[in-house]
Amino acid sequence: MCAKAIPEYISIGSIGKTKGLSGELILFLDEIFEDVLQSSEFIFYHNDGQKIPLFIEYWEENGADYLIKFEEIDSPEVAVTLSGLPLYQRKDILKNNGVSEHELEYLHKSSNGLVGFTIMDPLLEKPAIISEIIDRPQQLLAIISIDNVEKMIPLDDALIDRIDEVERIIYMKLPEGILNL
Repeated sequence: MCAKAIPEYISIGSIGKTKGLSGELILFLDEIFEDVLQSSEFIFYHNDGQKIPLFIEYWEENGADYLIKFEEIDSPEVAVTLSGLPLYQRKDILKNNGVSEHELEYLHKSSNGLVGFTIMDPLLEKPAIISEIIDRPQQLLAIISIDNVEKMIPLDDALIDRIDEVERIIYMKLPEGILNL
């Protein structure tokens, strides 16, 4: 009996806020994965230790981002439950769509590879997705969105409890008041 290989998933972007009344969402996509979206029928999100497929009904360019509609997500009330979640695609699908091993390795190792990571902290009401990294001489800053307001979180070793690179989660211990700055 041959064991089935477990697929490896790569974070390709994140879901932003809802738009419209039919369950459409803003999609923030890492630019090296733009071509993959054109040929993908589905992408994944993470829930309870599993990658769950979201089947794409349609998508369109929306300035620098994308507007996307998933099958069976038919209202803003349902769509908002996906808002802020990172999205994944199987590594084999990315490779079959022209993303090189070198690009995947670079993305994993670079500080921009932190884009799409989830920040978990007791101070946050729900997990926050890193949408951008700012590399300052003194420290790295993660840009996250809380209630559609961008916040900067310092990625300082003293504030990071641990990093789960497989699940792309940064567990932090943020000081009181940091989100009010």
